[in-house]
Amino acid sequence: MLYKPGYKTSEFWLALSQQILALLVVAGYLSTEQADNLVSALPGAIVVLTFVINGAVALWRYIESREAIKTALVEAKK
Repeated sequence: MLYKPGYKTSEFWLALSQQILALLVVAGYLSTEQADNLVSALPGAIVVLTFVINGAVALWRYIESREAIKTALVEAKK
C-alpha cells in the first residue's frame, strides 16, 4: 500500500480549513453562525476544487505530451 504525504490528503485540507475557520471565529472576524454555514459547505467546495485542479493538471500533461510528439515529428523531418 502506498502512502502519500499528509498535505496531499483530503483529510488534511478539511482539518486545516476547519482550524482556520475556528481561528477566524475566535479572532472575531466571523460569527459562529457564519462559520457553521461555511463548515457545512466546505467539503463540497473542496471536492469541486479537487476536480478542477485534477482536470487542469490532466489538460496540462496532455498539452505537454502533444507538444513533445509534434516537436519530435518536426525534428524528424529536418
